[in-house]
Amino acid sequence: MASCSDTYFIVILEDETTCNIVGAATLFIELKFIHCCSKRGHIEDVIVDSRFRGMNFGKL
Repeated sequence: MASCSDTYFIVILEDETTCNIVGAATLFIELKFIHCCSKRGHIEDVIVDSRFRGMNFGKL
């Protein structure tokens, strides 16, 4: 991942009052040669702490 710094983006959601991590996700961007080298993104590995589920933190 270090050699592809513009390919993977890790997003962390933090509760600033307690400094606890509430959730995290990975955005993977790839070039699609079949579509004239346009970029496509994939959202992967979405997690939300069980105490915060049902609050729509995992939605876009």
